Amino acid sequence: TLSSSSAASDVYKRQVFEEDIFVVEGMQKGRHAKSFDGGRFSPVMDEPTHVFHDWYARKILSAI
Repeated sequence: TLSSSSAASDVYKRQVFEEDIFVVEGMQKGRHAKSFDGGRFSPVMDEPTHVFHDWYARKILSAI
C-alpha cells in the first residue's frame, strides 16, 4: 500500500541520514581547523558546482 511504502521510505531516509552524521561532523571539524585554507574545486569532482557558477555568471552578465 501507499502508506507502507511511504513508511519504508521514511525509515530508509532516516537510516541514510544517520549514517551520514559521522561524516558531516568530521568535515565540519576539519573546516574549522586552523590549517584549512578553504579547499579547492576540482573540475572532475565538482562539475555540478561549476555548472551552477557558469549559469549564475551568465544570468548576472545578461542583466547588466
